[in-house]
Amino acid sequence: MRLIFGVCLLLFLLGSDAPAEALCDGVTDDSATIQAGFPGNVKLPVGRCLIGTPLILSQGSTLEGSGVDATILLGITPDMDLLIITGTSRVAHLNLGQSGLPWPVRLHRGLTITGPIDRILIDDIYVSGHFTDSAFRCDGGAASSTIRASRFWTWGEAAVTGYFLQCADWVIEGSEFHNVGAPSPSDALLLWQASSLRFYGGNIAGDDLLVNNSQSAWIIFDGTAFYSDAGLLPRCAVGLFDSPMPAFRANPVPPGTPLTC
Repeated sequence: MRLIFGVCLLLFLLGSDAPAEALCDGVTDDSATIQAGFPGNVKLPVGRCLIGTPLILSQGSTLEGSGVDATILLGITPDMDLLIITGTSRVAHLNLGQSGLPWPVRLHRGLTITGPIDRILIDDIYVSGHFTDSAFRCDGGAASSTIRASRFWTWGEAAVTGYFLQCADWVIEGSEFHNVGAPSPSDALLLWQASSLRFYGGNIAGDDLLVNNSQSAWIIFDGTAFYSDAGLLPRCAVGLFDSPMPAFRANPVPPGTPLTC
């Protein structure tokens, strides 16, 4: 009886957190292999995993790399969303985007969260690339979730970097949103009809409006730094569009840059 129980326990442990069989060799499209592990826990090896079709994390899924600088998901199909979360999930220790690609693939989005869902944890990820929409987008009422120690960068596109659309009760800790070199005015962070977003530490950087705050309420920036990576003078830190003033607590702003406009 003990032997049977031990074998069953071993099979459960192996099946619940076994590494995906993705090659992550920088040559093979690993999309189907990784997707086959959801719902469930997928642990990826060190390497570059080519992604040709969007990965969709459903309820109860975990996608974990071997380190934010060790496991890289490279989107190889133009104008696609690289990773889409549709249920309570955890994503951790991953690099998503185009780092190291020899050709400029323009993706639609890096990470998309679509609700109504809650209890999402984004932990220690780096999303960077040429996105026509955004590096990160939360919409559809996704709520009660956390982003921790993560970085989001958009390069040379007329897009926002982080977009919270009708999302509520999020905690964003020690994370960064950067919009660099856009050819026309763009935002590092766009809040649209969002509420109860709490930013602790981290930084928000761009060349125009750093935060576009539209019809949003109960927004807190606590110790968050605002600046431009290009050394330009942003129009203001936070643009108020039919929104009440956010709460600011000891937030560094570049000299000469208004806090709000």
